[in-house]
Amino acid sequence: MAVEKKPKVLLRELRLSEFPQYLNVFRQGAIGHATPPKNVAEMVRAHSEFGSRFFLIINNREIEGIRGGEIVGACGLSVQGKIGFLFNQYVMPQFRGFGFGAAAVEEREKIARNSGAKFVTANIYWRAYLRKIRRSVKRGYLPALIFPPKINKKRHIVVKKRL
Repeated sequence: MAVEKKPKVLLRELRLSEFPQYLNVFRQGAIGHATPPKNVAEMVRAHSEFGSRFFLIINNREIEGIRGGEIVGACGLSVQGKIGFLFNQYVMPQFRGFGFGAAAVEEREKIARNSGAKFVTANIYWRAYLRKIRRSVKRGYLPALIFPPKINKKRHIVVKKRL
């Protein structure tokens, strides 16, 4: 059986019982950028008023020794009117560099488009992420707003893309 080079991911919407698993991915994948909420209910309550959806990123085929069906990360999406907001994307450290993050962005863009969004936006942390910003621009995202360093003690850039 030939092993695929490009990842294919399945975004499986979380059930409430799986939020501890999501938080575990969050803790492993955040690399000091964000602090996990103290409890699951706090996170759900904070995002539910915006119609947010949370997903586990699942590798959908064997790729370079990583089993198909394995959870490789987690992410979120909120669609409000014609704008989709991509948030909290984390790929666990051992699965970085394979393209799972990019594949998850593409899948969330499809979901946003199918939900009526005409644009999607995302935050990218500036520190050590100039490479990701460059990749985002190659995928059609344009810088929309740069926050000063005092907000959340981190500088980040908001990017947007027309679907």
